Amino acid sequence: EIFENLLDQCRLYASAGSMAVRPKTIEAMFMTVLFAHHKILKELSSIIQQIREERTVLDNELKKR
Repeated sequence: EIFENLLDQCRLYASAGSMAVRPKTIEAMFMTVLFAHHKILKELSSIIQQIREERTVLDNELKKR
């Protein structure tokens, strides 16, 4: 299932991978997988930052009591 998900990501960005000067299939696949992982990491980083900010607000409210 995980491997199929990676291949789905490759298919999703296949047209972008073919825009390279001399595209090789495996290189385009690796780049699309890296791009997909980077995108997910950015989303997760944003969620973590939001949780930290919410926790800080809650901690500050508890300290005031």
